[in-house]
Amino acid sequence: MKVNIKKYWQLFWHFRKLQVMRMMEYRGDFFFWTFVSIMWTAFNFFFFTLLIGVRSEIAGWSKHELYAFMGVFSMFDTIFWGFFYGNMREYRTTIYDGTFSNLLLKPVNSVYLILTQRNSYNNIPRFFIGLYVLLISLRNLGITPNGEQVLAFLVIFSAACTFVYFTWFLTTTCAFWFDRLENIIEIMPGLKQLYEYPASVYTGLISLIFSLIFPVLMVVTLPTETLLRDPNWLKIGYFAIFSLGIVFLSLGFYKLSIRKYSGIGN
Repeated sequence: MKVNIKKYWQLFWHFRKLQVMRMMEYRGDFFFWTFVSIMWTAFNFFFFTLLIGVRSEIAGWSKHELYAFMGVFSMFDTIFWGFFYGNMREYRTTIYDGTFSNLLLKPVNSVYLILTQRNSYNNIPRFFIGLYVLLISLRNLGITPNGEQVLAFLVIFSAACTFVYFTWFLTTTCAFWFDRLENIIEIMPGLKQLYEYPASVYTGLISLIFSLIFPVLMVVTLPTETLLRDPNWLKIGYFAIFSLGIVFLSLGFYKLSIRKYSGIGN
């Protein structure tokens, strides 16, 4: 089946415009939550500053390398809360309140609608704060990433977004199979606590499971390492392939699950 790329591209930006309109309608909420987002980011950096202040390095990461890590984490977390969370919350709600049928009736791919309709602009300042901290940290380390490193960073950062988003999509799709599992979308925010620290912090079985079998520890660590050191294309390739596998697995599970859906009351 031929996909009209132009139509989907225009639809994507139409959704963004709708979210801007909603934001302007509730400007007070927008400014309040933007302030909260900035303060939360400041608290994260303050916590790391205290942690770094008593140690010369942590798990092989120096002070400025950890700041670079936190910069990448803040950039990723912006996308996590600003784009992923709202869509997954809406997805779960439509399943349980019986309105999911409306998505299936629209002349647009339902997965596309699920993954792109919602977003929040409250967290945008966090992205630029993270980017600024990352650039300052690289300068303090005397590192100027070359073209290969920048390319590797973009590839692995995109793969990390894909990995987390489609894993979240996969777990939220379980709502078709279990009645009133309201907290299903909290699984990924829970796992987020694992990758908000460098992977080398973890050892033993936890490191094996979450670095190789289910490489969630690589979500922030691997993009950061590509800027600090020569890119490990073997690791990058493995993570990218694993992320692609999650995409196919989640889509297959979704197709199986919608056959079970029976509308209102599920």
